[in-house]
Amino acid sequence: MDWTDIIDKIGGDIIAEIDFRVDMMVLGGYHGYMANPTIDYVERLTGKQIKALWRWWTRTIVSRVYGGRINYSLIEKDKLSKLGLGGGENQDPSSYSIVIEAKDDYSIKNVLHSSDLRRIPVSHLPNTIRFMNKVRLKMGNKIRADKTSTRYAITIQGINRNEMRELILSGLGSVLDEMKFKLYLLRNGGGGDDDFSLSSLFLSLILGSVGWASNRGFGSLTPIKIDVKSYNVSEEIKNICSYLTNPPRNDEFKNKIYDLIEKNIEYVSRILNKPVAAIRNIPKVPTIGRRNENFFRLDIYNGFSDAWSTLEKIGECCLKATWKKLNGKGIRYPGGRWHTWILGLPRKASIGGNVTGYIGVDRRQSSILMKMLRYNNKISVLVVGILSEDWNIGEIKHCSVSRRRGRRCIPISNISGGSNLTQVFNEAWKKIGKCFRVGS
Repeated sequence: MDWTDIIDKIGGDIIAEIDFRVDMMVLGGYHGYMANPTIDYVERLTGKQIKALWRWWTRTIVSRVYGGRINYSLIEKDKLSKLGLGGGENQDPSSYSIVIEAKDDYSIKNVLHSSDLRRIPVSHLPNTIRFMNKVRLKMGNKIRADKTSTRYAITIQGINRNEMRELILSGLGSVLDEMKFKLYLLRNGGGGDDDFSLSSLFLSLILGSVGWASNRGFGSLTPIKIDVKSYNVSEEIKNICSYLTNPPRNDEFKNKIYDLIEKNIEYVSRILNKPVAAIRNIPKVPTIGRRNENFFRLDIYNGFSDAWSTLEKIGECCLKATWKKLNGKGIRYPGGRWHTWILGLPRKASIGGNVTGYIGVDRRQSSILMKMLRYNNKISVLVVGILSEDWNIGEIKHCSVSRRRGRRCIPISNISGGSNLTQVFNEAWKKIGKCFRVGS
């Protein structure tokens, strides 16, 4: 059965076909890893994962229409189903289907794999083996990772590939290096709004990523071609989406994203019959914004050519050590005053059995998201700031250890600027921008 047969079986009319690529994707399979070399299995990207991303960004659009003061529970309960995305109290069916076709072979050869003591033949590895953390390696017939240094992965450079027998890593899982897909957006039955569905889905692909560490460049999605089939899609939406399938060259790319955001706010307002409310305070929940609305920001940094070095740069810009360096301070300078908790939790480590970093809130998504947009050998980093007040600042504490004082934990609200969410967000935005512009 080919893809035409699958689409015919699902039914519905094709609104658009979108070619996109995904870089450095990490998905958890049935055994917790993306790949299993023993049975030559690779976890697949599915339409369900793209639809989850689509729903998340659509919630941010709905929140903007309601002035940032609506709860996500109400959006899920009532608003998404009215927009044709299904769900709600009655578990309404969606007006749209997404079918994903892999344009490249799902092959273990495209996967950089790591799991406890799993041996990977060299023949299963891509030509270039480069990982993030630089650690010591034990050389010999086998290359083994130093198990004490496996937070993300391992950098292997200058090694003759033909001399490697096996690579043993631990801790990360698996990374799908790069792959191209075709997405079919289908309208089920006679319902739905083609302008809204295509523009909101495309916006989600531009702004979002999938899988593990998706806010730090992994699982980056890049639309590279669009073919609109529906006559109900406006020329304006066609032109904006087509423009955004090309590499960013100047501020016009960012302006086109804002144009697409404006159209989505307009469509959601019309479909829900709700005038767009003004925003006077920090939104309660993550909310997309218009130009010059400071709770939502976009920046683009060009000039990258290698995915792994781009990921290294993204990770570097999120480190407190980098922020210290940008301020002319040494690595041992006390770091509590730099509020890196805004970049997501957990952020903690253990030193001599003492937990350091941030405690009190186990998990919170970063307010600053970073992804790659990759067009052949041209890579840009898109940075998205999306500030909301749902941080539970009063529960977060910063813990540090010193020889003189031992371990002590201080509420972040008692640390300079820590109680001012906007100030913390602004400072983080400046630090990340400076890191990308001048290096670190």
